[in-house]
Amino acid sequence: MIGAGGAGFSAAITARNAGANVVLLEKMPAVGGNSLISGAEMNVAKNWVQPKLGINDDSPELHAQDTFKGGDGKGDMKVINVMTHEALDAAKWCRDYLGVRFEDDNLFFFG
Repeated sequence: MIGAGGAGFSAAITARNAGANVVLLEKMPAVGGNSLISGAEMNVAKNWVQPKLGINDDSPELHAQDTFKGGDGKGDMKVINVMTHEALDAAKWCRDYLGVRFEDDNLFFFG
């Protein structure tokens, strides 16, 4: 695997659990990539934090629309829909299997 960020580590763990011999390479002196600087946050509709914050009107479909809009309409909706519909399972896997401690907050960042 190339890249020891969140995606690279996840792919390496999944491959190893499936019986593959895995080598994980990273170009930087420290692992983590963009996941390291994410602040323990992940954009996931219908997650376990939203009900605590009174957010009940979110959905993978809205997440997909927001993602497409945020990409200036240049994204592949088929790929975006896979990402937004699988995000909750991915976040639960990170939380329950890897032990990632996500922030119990609803934060907004603007770039």
